[in-house]
Amino acid sequence: KLSQELADVFGVAVHVAMVRRALSDQRRRDAVARVAARLLEEWVQPGSTVGVAWGTTVSAVATQLQPQPVADVHI
Repeated sequence: KLSQELADVFGVAVHVAMVRRALSDQRRRDAVARVAARLLEEWVQPGSTVGVAWGTTVSAVATQLQPQPVADVHI
């Protein structure tokens, strides 16, 4: 329900990573990073342009990405 509400209000595709509140900040960040990395691996196709921010979550996502050859991708 939350993802649909966010999509409706902001007009974006939303993916919610379900994590338990009892987890430490580090484990919650790692869980979110795994979901984000899998989504990026699906979305990045030849000719894609990818914008990258910085921070601990982006760093955690980068460690979860699996190397794969994709032609003509601009970062």
